[in-house]
Parts: sequence; structure tokens; C-alpha cells
Amino acid sequence: MEEIELLKKAGGKIKNFKKKEIVFFESEHVFHYHFIISGRVKMLNASETGKEYVHGIFGSGESFGEPALFGNENYPATAIAIDDCSLLVLEKTLFFQLLQSNYDYHLAFTAKMCKRLRYKTIMTYAISSLDAQDRLLSLFAYLKEDQKIKNNDESYTVDLTRKEIAELTGLRIETVIRAVKKMVLEGKLKMDKRKIIYTAT
Repeated sequence: MEEIELLKKAGGKIKNFKKKEIVFFESEHVFHYHFIISGRVKMLNASETGKEYVHGIFGSGESFGEPALFGNENYPATAIAIDDCSLLVLEKTLFFQLLQSNYDYHLAFTAKMCKRLRYKTIMTYAISSLDAQDRLLSLFAYLKEDQKIKNNDESYTVDLTRKEIAELTGLRIETVIRAVKKMVLEGKLKMDKRKIIYTAT
């Protein structure tokens, strides 16, 4: 990938994390920019009772934890490897130098952050609804659009587990399962070997 080579030339180093290993903790000060080469990472807050609120799940070709980087603040959430992960880690001063010296990359990075803010806006509104179907359909619609599936006749296979869908929508796993079954019966979703198929525009 072009971005990987760009980050390597700027001084980025590859770090590997095992499944369920902590990348960084909530309240830890930020020192690096994190880019995912392979695997997935989720950012979350956990209550004293163990309940998790997941802010996002990030995969290959994505970065995470940037707001704290720009605000020179501590991380507001913990980052955990969902799978075995390979990350490209760039020290923050070198990352800022890269942004200053490469306008095209700076512009692309800004566009990526705007897309992230749009996702937060969509999901904040969806989660404010008490209706489980609304939450799920909002998530699936965003994911479909994010995958650049624009043909109205083309379906999108949701590449998330029921647990991950529940974490992203603030629902219980049982609620997700019931809502998905109901929407399949209503024709709003399809199933293929336990995978959820979203077809709405």
C-alpha cells in the first residue's frame, strides 16, 4: 500500500500484537500514530461492572486514536487487538512533519477524519432511538456506503459478528439476534450461511 510505504519512509516502525493484547490504555498519554497493516482493533470504554461501550472497530488500511494525537491529550478509550495484528507506528512529531511536508496526504487524512465524524453523527442519532431495527439498519447502511457499494441492486455482506454488532450499536447480543431474525422475515435483510446480507439503499 502506498500509505504504508509513506509512513515507513517517515520513520514508522512495525509492531505486532496478539489477539486481545492491549495496544494502549484509556488515560495513557499519546505518543504515536497507529496504522493497521493487518488484523483488527477496537476502541472501547469499560464500566466497573464490565460492560463495554465500543467506539469503533478498525481494520486493515485504517488508523485509530487520532483525536488525542492532535489534541495532545490522553487517550479517551482503550485500544485492544481483536485478532493478531500488525501495526505501523509512527512517533507523533514525525507524523506531524509528514502532514506538513505532504499536502496530498494531509488532505486525504483530513477527509478520512471527516468520514469518521460522519459515522459518529449517524450512530449517535441511531443509538438515541429505542428501536433496535433502526440502530442496526443505520449501521449496515453506513458500512455499505463506506465499502463504496453504490449500485442499488448490489448487496452488502456484513463482516461483523453478532457480538461486534451489539457492541457498536449499544444493544444486547440477544436483541441483535431477535431483530435480525425479524428483519429477515420482513424482507429487510437476507441470510447466507449465518452472514447478514444488507440490500436496502
